[in-house]
Amino acid sequence: MSLEADWFLRAHPEITTIEVLLPDCNGLMRGKWLPRHKLATVFEGELKLPKTALSLDIWGRDVQELVFASGDADGICRPVEGSLLPTPWSPQGQHGQVMLSMFDDDGSPYMGDPRHVLKQVLAQYQEAG
Repeated sequence: MSLEADWFLRAHPEITTIEVLLPDCNGLMRGKWLPRHKLATVFEGELKLPKTALSLDIWGRDVQELVFASGDADGICRPVEGSLLPTPWSPQGQHGQVMLSMFDDDGSPYMGDPRHVLKQVLAQYQEAG
């Protein structure tokens, strides 16, 4: 288990559920809830979610062309450093959350992830001065 995940679980024994979240192309949060004992799998790069989850339309429906083009393949989700936090608004403080970024199987950034697109745009501006 990562040091960050281990420290978090020790510091927050009340947390029973971890919300793993990543923004889709519309800025809406997608993800799932995991039991606390699954947090290690997130930090070990074992969490996979469908790539099409990041390209849903504004009503949360699949864009059929993308589903058929990709076969609804999974992407590997990794935590964004420093984003693992308790969610103080959750009932009895039992939830934590961590932001994710999605990657392809070869480890390269999945360019359907808005976070990677933004990094690429910022790099182009930086290059241009």
